[in-house]
Amino acid sequence: MLLGIHVLACNEEDVLGRCLGSVQGLADEIVVTDTGSMDGTIDIANAFGARVVRAAWEDDFAAARNAGLDAARTVWVLVLDADEWLDAGVDRASLRRLLREAQSDSLSLVIENRYGHGASDLLSHDAVRLFRADCGFRYTGVIHEQLVRPGIQPYAVDGPPSGLRLRHDGYLPEKMARKAKAARNLRLIGKALRLEPDHPFHLYNQGVAFCQLNKPKDAAAAFALACLFAPADAPYREMLIRDRAKTLLALGDADGASALLHREVDRYADYPDVQLAYGDSLMAQRRAADARSAYEAALRAGDASRGAVREAGAGTYRARCGLAAAEAALGRGEHALRLYAAAAKEAPRYGPALAGWAEQLQAAGEGDEAIHEALASSLGKSEAASGDGEAARGAAAPGDSALLARVLGGIGAHAAALVLWREAGPLAPDDARAYAASLAGAGHAGAARALLLAALGRRGRSAFGAASGLAAAARSETTGPEFGEIAERAAPRTLHGPESGEIAERAAPRALHVPESGETAERPAPRTLHVPESDESSERAAPRTLHVPESGEIAERAAPRASHDPDSGKTAERAAPRASHGPTTQASSAAYASSAALEVNALSDTKKLNASPEESASAPTLDPAQAAGLCLDAALYSWEAGVPLGGELREAISAASEELSVLFAAVERYAAPYLAVRPIRTSGVDSSLPGWVSFVGMLVERALELGLLALAVRLRQAAPALEEQFALSLYRHGYAQAAAARLLQAMEQRPLLAEESFAFGELLLLKGLYSEALAMFEAAIDSEDEAMQARARLGAAFCSLTLAREALLPWVEHASAAYGGGWPLADIEQLQLAMLQTEAMGWRTPWTAAQRRRMNVGEAAEADYALHDR
Repeated sequence: MLLGIHVLACNEEDVLGRCLGSVQGLADEIVVTDTGSMDGTIDIANAFGARVVRAAWEDDFAAARNAGLDAARTVWVLVLDADEWLDAGVDRASLRRLLREAQSDSLSLVIENRYGHGASDLLSHDAVRLFRADCGFRYTGVIHEQLVRPGIQPYAVDGPPSGLRLRHDGYLPEKMARKAKAARNLRLIGKALRLEPDHPFHLYNQGVAFCQLNKPKDAAAAFALACLFAPADAPYREMLIRDRAKTLLALGDADGASALLHREVDRYADYPDVQLAYGDSLMAQRRAADARSAYEAALRAGDASRGAVREAGAGTYRARCGLAAAEAALGRGEHALRLYAAAAKEAPRYGPALAGWAEQLQAAGEGDEAIHEALASSLGKSEAASGDGEAARGAAAPGDSALLARVLGGIGAHAAALVLWREAGPLAPDDARAYAASLAGAGHAGAARALLLAALGRRGRSAFGAASGLAAAARSETTGPEFGEIAERAAPRTLHGPESGEIAERAAPRALHVPESGETAERPAPRTLHVPESDESSERAAPRTLHVPESGEIAERAAPRASHDPDSGKTAERAAPRASHGPTTQASSAAYASSAALEVNALSDTKKLNASPEESASAPTLDPAQAAGLCLDAALYSWEAGVPLGGELREAISAASEELSVLFAAVERYAAPYLAVRPIRTSGVDSSLPGWVSFVGMLVERALELGLLALAVRLRQAAPALEEQFALSLYRHGYAQAAAARLLQAMEQRPLLAEESFAFGELLLLKGLYSEALAMFEAAIDSEDEAMQARARLGAAFCSLTLAREALLPWVEHASAAYGGGWPLADIEQLQLAMLQTEAMGWRTPWTAAQRRRMNVGEAAEADYALHDR
């Protein structure tokens, strides 16, 4: 017999059928080595005609693999894991011809590992999985076993490419959590290290396991030891360098990551992942000009690196997005726009490419409708995209509407996003936050609250589909911030995706994945620019107008409204809905207004959001971190709508986290009854309640991020300790006018803090007041924070250069006539070059597109700020 398929399995009934089905008809025999399954694994193997070899599990993967090899009765063996499957398109005749004509006794396959649900959440590597059974090959290693050729000094087996591809999804977070792989791996690695202390490969894999258990400091220590002991020519060293750098970045040590990679980039010039990580570390250091060179090096390396683990797009669209971000930081918006568009063409569903493209289009003055059309065209969703060829490559896929909705919501185009959310299919739990943020951003806080309550009730997937046809979306594409220590304690998050050491398997160890800062660009940026009101009455169906409110309207909105329990079914008296502000064109506003109203009409009927018990049972389970996030946002939308939390939401909060329950109860006791009608009563607040100030501060930050400015002002009053930092919070979230007003008030009462001086200087700079900005930057130089000192010095330098240039401009015409050459021109050119170089050093505040949208609109977005800040 020519070919046997060998599969190692234990309790794999959920995936074994897929694995064996992918190779059915290709082999002369199938051998399933079972190490103690208690489910239907063996029955499935028998159904496919496999020969089952039972092997006792001895905490040794190599021993189990070798037990299967000992039972081989074929010339060639193809080794698979139960959660892998052979890519479609392989026919029996071609495969058998390949084996008969092979000039090598071992052949490598490309293994594609999916670590998330996004289209680009992939790592690939080459490994020998196809080899002759009569050459004595054996596996070695209790974990992350590798194929070796026996001898006095066994050595790893290599082989030419076979052209075959395996796909693997065992690194998806939910699958790893269900089978507790990281904890198991850490235990087995500990066993290996006891046998071989300080072995660099084991230390490397220990670091990977620590990352997967959300222990980045332990991971960094393990990686550092592995680097100390790893030989320079170790086949896994380049992945170790990359993973160590990414872990340092995750810990906020950009300087350490940059220094490490600076020593290694020349050695690994053809490995794009290292070059990409170097660019990311330089961007984190605000060294955009240097980062540009690193991203260009990644593009030169391309995606065809030698056998190492390769992150999808590291040498193409990911690097191109990094280069675009660097160009944008250098003030070269046109270059950034072209690069993002090119990256979107390479990977139509790569979130950071679409998000960056949308942001640059908005910066170039395009309206929401035009941006929507451009993005949709890249995905094949536009009416203009048709037929075959290139358009077919981007044909609409499940989740496209949700992807576009998240991107548009990220730039504050909430009305456009709502149209897309209406088109989508079933909604994943995390995407409920993005959808709700756009509802609230368009002025529909009540509908946003109802949406999140449905998600918290685990009625999301089927109920959302019945109500409005929402789309399923990648779990990695969440919106909103982390929830600090509260959420982390509720459910620790892992830093890494796949288990690099496992991927390294067996041919050459490979890299793990730490999400890039840009990936957090896959998640929508902070939202809209005003404080929306909610209308929970039957008038929700009426289209909402998009306009700047008059002062009379503001006063009317300030009037107290009747509160009620939203879960009791009693309708509260509401003020008129607030306007949605933003640089949306009149045409696009009109086009989206009626759709947004229909969305609210559908979602306001809570009966449509109630799922049957059967539907609830099949809906996705929320993890504690997801539940905490949904609870936090739902509470904010409740208060924005002018209603208390209600029994259903209180129960959800209690179920999500006991700590959250205590803190929300405190807010509700001292603040919630007054949130929608008058300033908060602060007397009696127990400021000693553990976590009170930080929790209220988190609520304030999230409210500002969601565009709920007036609500943030009220919440801030619940914790007077937040007063001094509130202007800076406003500034960071793009509320320029409100921040400037508070900073001016503070200047009348006390000297500004260094960070406040810098913020005020930057706001003055935006107004073109260079002399005044220079004074503020010079004051900020006295900061004890070295990073703030450096930024302030650069800001002062930029203002000085600009003032010098302005002083020379009037002399250009006079000097040309008097001296026949225009002597100031050369100096002006030098000053302009110095200004560009200063800009390139990344000292400015990196506002998002949504935050800049707030700044561009001006005071209209903050019209009711002064009203509530009393």
